[in-house]
Amino acid sequence: MDRPPAFQSNRRTRLGWPRATLPLLLAAALSCNARVDSIDLAAVQRDLQTIRNAEHQALATRNLDAAYAPYAPDWTLLEMDGTRFTLPKERAMTEQLFHHLTAFRGATTIESVRALDHGIVLAFDRSDVEMDLLDAKSGRPTTLRFAMTAEVLWRQSDGRWLAYRTRILSRRRWVDGVLDPRGRVPNA
Repeated sequence: MDRPPAFQSNRRTRLGWPRATLPLLLAAALSCNARVDSIDLAAVQRDLQTIRNAEHQALATRNLDAAYAPYAPDWTLLEMDGTRFTLPKERAMTEQLFHHLTAFRGATTIESVRALDHGIVLAFDRSDVEMDLLDAKSGRPTTLRFAMTAEVLWRQSDGRWLAYRTRILSRRRWVDGVLDPRGRVPNA
C-alpha cells in the first residue's frame, strides 16, 4: 500500500530524524548564528571600557556600591590556583582594604571582545592597578601594584552589561617597586 505524499516527507533519515525536521534545525541554527554575528563588537568593547573606567573611578573614591554595580549577584572570580571567590566575599575584602587605602590608581583595557551567544560576550582585560596603603602593623605607607590579565564573561540583563564570571589568567605583584615572587599582599 502506498502512503500519501504528506507522509512520505516524514520518513526518517539514516540519523533517525524525520526529513522535515533537518531543514528546520538547520534554519534555527543559522538564525542563532545570525543573531550572534549581528552584535556590534566594537560598540560592546566601548561599553565595557566605559564600565571599567567607571569602576576604577568608584574604587578611587571608595564607592563600593558603584564599583560593584556592573557585577551580577552570582558573579564568581576564579584565581590561577583554583581559588574561587563570590561577590559577597570580594566586596568584603575590598571594604576591608578601604580601611588601609590612601590612594588608588588604575586602568583596565578591554583588549578584545568575542561573541559567544546572544547577549553573552567574552572579554579579555589587561589591568594595571596601584594602591597606596598604610601597613596595619607598622603604620608605614606601602605601595602595592598589580599587573594582570583576565577573561570576563559578560551578559546583557535589562539592557546593561553585567560581569558574571572572571578568570585570572596572569598576575604580577610589586610591593614598594620590588617584584614580590610569592605574590603576597602586605599586612593590609
